Amino acid sequence: KRSHFSLYLIDTQLTLEEYMLIFQTVYSVDSLWLRAIGRFFDKGLLDFACGIPALKKLDIGANGISVLNDTLLQSCSNLTELDISKNSMADMTEASLQMLTRLTRLTIEDNRLSRVPLAIRNMTSLTYLSFEGNDITELTCSDFTNLYSLTVLNLSDNLISQLKVGAFSDLLALNELNLARNKLRNLSDNMFDGLSHLSILDLSRNKIKSISKLKDLDLGHNNISNIEDGAFSDLSALTSLTMSFNQLTNLTQHMFKGLFNVSRLDLSQNKIGSISKFAFEPLNELCTLILSNNHLVQSSDIANIVSHCPLLENLYLDNNKLTSLQSYGLSLPLLKVLHLAGNNLSLFEAENLPFVLLNLTKLDLRSNPLRKISVHSDVFPRLQSLELSFMSESVIEWDVPDKVFFQSLIILDLDLPI
Repeated sequence: KRSHFSLYLIDTQLTLEEYMLIFQTVYSVDSLWLRAIGRFFDKGLLDFACGIPALKKLDIGANGISVLNDTLLQSCSNLTELDISKNSMADMTEASLQMLTRLTRLTIEDNRLSRVPLAIRNMTSLTYLSFEGNDITELTCSDFTNLYSLTVLNLSDNLISQLKVGAFSDLLALNELNLARNKLRNLSDNMFDGLSHLSILDLSRNKIKSISKLKDLDLGHNNISNIEDGAFSDLSALTSLTMSFNQLTNLTQHMFKGLFNVSRLDLSQNKIGSISKFAFEPLNELCTLILSNNHLVQSSDIANIVSHCPLLENLYLDNNKLTSLQSYGLSLPLLKVLHLAGNNLSLFEAENLPFVLLNLTKLDLRSNPLRKISVHSDVFPRLQSLELSFMSESVIEWDVPDKVFFQSLIILDLDLPI
């Protein structure tokens, strides 16, 4: 098995002759970092660097390369990985990468490219490509021509406001696409057609008002205030949906239609105040539901969730406006974690919970104005952690008979008078 050796020359103050001497003696180095070299960085230096017989990975970031020309990398044809980030680079000539026929990983982050350069077209060996942190404004139909092997494409932190239909049509192997932190407002219905291997799509921190296609979908930090009924109906493969930090106010009857395989749903940091009786009906596989930091008041809304989600294991309802809990005779046999911190509960009666919780292991009731805690029967036989700190009431009535409720308890966080 061949050993791997790396050489880091970062912000060094050597002479050109000293660099050349180093490169002539490090035959086994396969990874080389030549960052912030300064005035000695040029084609001649790279010719010597790429003359290292074992060299496969090269990082030439922060060297002030404003334009990548046809000749700079001429001697580097054996590279499989190249990083040219942080160069304030505004352009790349069309033939600047043509010699890199073995390249599988290309990182061009934190530069000033305003468009996807022609140089990357037809790089059929590429599996990873990142343009994070540039100034790209749009994607055209020919930007990624013949990148058939690409599995990861990172376009986050750009200025992309427009995606042409067909922009990703050649990316037949694409598994992960990151478009976070751009200027997107709308997505065409068939924008991701043909991407049969796509499992991770990040569209967070855009300005999207309408939604389209996907397995892991992150729509957090947008301005979404309304989702049309059936908007997710084609996303039958989706297992995780994040819509945190938006402007949603209610969950309607057919909002989650078609999401039969979703196991994790994050709706935290919205303004949700009501939940339709049948909103969660399609979510039979849901295991984790995060509704933290919303405006829920009625325990009937919680019952509308529970009645359709028998597989729930983690339920986050902290920092809402719940004032009471009423019994609805429902059961959550698998629920292990229940967060109710930061609500307006003044009375906690275990017998009046909207559901039976025989497998609950953690219960968080912190930061509620509780005046009374009542547990008369062993409704939490497996409870291991109970948190009751930061209560606003100075006196709390503790109505819990001996040997009830505490058999399995390991952590009891009170920080209150009993």
